[in-house]
Amino acid sequence: MLDIFPLVSMLDTVLCDTAGLAELPGRFLLVVDDGRRDVIGLGADIGLLSVARDQLALVLAGLDTGLRVRPDQAVDVVRGAAEAFLAERAAQGSTAWRLAELADGPAAIGRRMGRPPASMPRLSGRQPTPVGAYDGVSVVGVPLGRLDAEQVPR
Repeated sequence: MLDIFPLVSMLDTVLCDTAGLAELPGRFLLVVDDGRRDVIGLGADIGLLSVARDQLALVLAGLDTGLRVRPDQAVDVVRGAAEAFLAERAAQGSTAWRLAELADGPAAIGRRMGRPPASMPRLSGRQPTPVGAYDGVSVVGVPLGRLDAEQVPR
């Protein structure tokens, strides 16, 4: 399993020190998953998923771009994806807060990065699991306090 803490620290530094990225919306979410898939399925705008000890998959709005990078390349790739989001948002005349809100968001960002996506499979993470019951109703643990329609227990 990849130790993501040095990578997260480098990403934080570079993203904070890149002046143009201050324009990223407040709800823009970046995740780095060490391979356990516990955060990659949380609907991040940009995600890195460790798929091998020295390889990360670039994920845009939950879709696997097919791009694989070494950890030492990851910061540049994430910065490029964030800059591509801002450029595409401006080109669309959009005020979107999230990559998925852009028209053809993941594919448009992929194209801007020189990676026209053929077919991007949706990645999934861990689903919420029941942790008990309250007054006859199941209670679930909710990652980051967010559920999408597919995760809501029925």
